[in-house]
Amino acid sequence: SETFKRGFKFRGLNDKSIFYNNGQQRMLQNYRNAFLRLAMYYLDTNQKAKVSEVLNYMNKKISYDVIGIGYRLLSQIGNIYYQVGNFTKFKEISVKVERKALNSLKNNPSDLYAFRVLLDLYQNLNNNYKLFGLWERIGKLYPGDPNVKANIIKYRKLIAIQDSLNKVQTKK
Repeated sequence: SETFKRGFKFRGLNDKSIFYNNGQQRMLQNYRNAFLRLAMYYLDTNQKAKVSEVLNYMNKKISYDVIGIGYRLLSQIGNIYYQVGNFTKFKEISVKVERKALNSLKNNPSDLYAFRVLLDLYQNLNNNYKLFGLWERIGKLYPGDPNVKANIIKYRKLIAIQDSLNKVQTKK
């Protein structure tokens, strides 16, 4: 161009045939962070429609399926969708986050960040069964922790209540 134009052009980043080395992939994570900062600005200024618009545009230009993304950053994106009430996108992302975080726990059974991500995810999905299972798993790592024990008891009770309600509803 003969005239100066500000900004970036995000082109070719959804082409699966292009190889991106580790350095290029890390650079693209920085681009994603720029989009996230804009989305957070809109979230802070209560412009919820723009938040989803920015995040959708980011994924259109730098697709999760082409340029890899870690479960930590992906969970943050999912939580932003959750905060603005875009539960469809939140649930779509949740499947990927759960798979990646569980895989991380498989490779590192004491990955506390993966536990935190999964606890938040299951809480947002209101899945007491998975929360109970996760707290039991944490209980094996920290058997004497009173907070962990309290949460195991809490979710055991919630599951019992939920099961009772399900039985009543199936009888009707």
